[in-house]
Amino acid sequence: MTVNVGDTIYLTDDAVDNYGDRWRGEPLRVTHVARSVDEHPGYDTAVGGEALVDTEVVRTGECVPFSVYEYEFELG
Repeated sequence: MTVNVGDTIYLTDDAVDNYGDRWRGEPLRVTHVARSVDEHPGYDTAVGGEALVDTEVVRTGECVPFSVYEYEFELG
């Protein structure tokens, strides 16, 4: 999957189970994409190059207080 800054994403059901129902169906806008520790201090090299993204809520611009990996979201 290719994800870019500005893309809209939605958390998967598994991610919602981890982060809370408040995020179910909530469109999120990607604000940062990382594929290495150099690009994000929380990046886990065990994920094999998958993107770790930071996001904001599309409706409000509120920063989402956690980052998510590619396997935790779908492109909108």
